[in-house]
Amino acid sequence: LLTIVRIVQGLHFADYISSLKQVQELIHSESKDSAKLELLNRTMRKISIHQLSPFLDAHGILRVGGRLSQSRILTFEQKHQILLPSCRFTNLLLRSIHEKHLHVGQATMMSLVRDKFWIVRAKSDIRKVVHDCIVCFRAKPTSVQQYMGSLPADRVNIAPPFSSVAVDYAGFYVIKSGLTRNAP
Repeated sequence: LLTIVRIVQGLHFADYISSLKQVQELIHSESKDSAKLELLNRTMRKISIHQLSPFLDAHGILRVGGRLSQSRILTFEQKHQILLPSCRFTNLLLRSIHEKHLHVGQATMMSLVRDKFWIVRAKSDIRKVVHDCIVCFRAKPTSVQQYMGSLPADRVNIAPPFSSVAVDYAGFYVIKSGLTRNAP
């Protein structure tokens, strides 16, 4: 899985990963060229995933940064999810999670995915996977909507008030006279 993720990230986030590696090399090098570092940071800010403050982990996988790094409760994968683009691999991954967890809905699917992965445009991808699932479609068929009937002539034509009146012989109505428990 990590090898495939690294390949997919290399295809879709190549510019950001190369800029990130250059920044790391400049920081660790002895000749810290601040002008070049500022130029790299400026180009990285233009890329849409920069708001997620991604970083490369020890395996060379792009992960989402965040403010949860001091948490003792969450695991490393929950604090820093693997960043994935919206692509064919992501679609297959979402489909396998959907089938593995017995065709859950969109909200549960989002929760399950966010435990390990951060997918760009995840909501629309998950909606598409659930919508395209044949098993879910058969389990929740849409019912046919009933058409409203035509209104009677008395209700559509202009007439003086109370020229057409109806009486309902359904019986008496139960009316409660108060909000207390033993109200008559």
